[in-house]
Amino acid sequence: MSEPEMKALIDRLQRANRRWKVFALSSASVVAILLVAAGVSSAFQWKRVAAQREIALQMQQEAIARSEQLQREAEEARKAEEKARKEAEKAKNQEQQSKAEVRRMLYIANLRLAQQQFNQRGPAD
Repeated sequence: MSEPEMKALIDRLQRANRRWKVFALSSASVVAILLVAAGVSSAFQWKRVAAQREIALQMQQEAIARSEQLQREAEEARKAEEKARKEAEKAKNQEQQSKAEVRRMLYIANLRLAQQQFNQRGPAD
């Protein structure tokens, strides 16, 4: 190989070396930019997930509070129904007692009337 051929070969190799260096640096820059973008994206994603988790926890707490409120209301309604049932039973018992008292009074009045009628007629012959 002659000297001009060697020089041309060296020049070609140097140019190829520079191209590979530029390609390597460009690729490294692209990779660095992608890593930064992925990091920023991850940070935003993490923040969004944290916000959604907070919303979910708040909704869960609201649901628990609402469930407890409904349970209290149901218990109050059950107690009110029980009280109304007892009052109705008491009123029914009072009604029955009043009817029994009226029957006794009517029976006594009938006995007195019968006795008065018997006394007015006098002794039977």
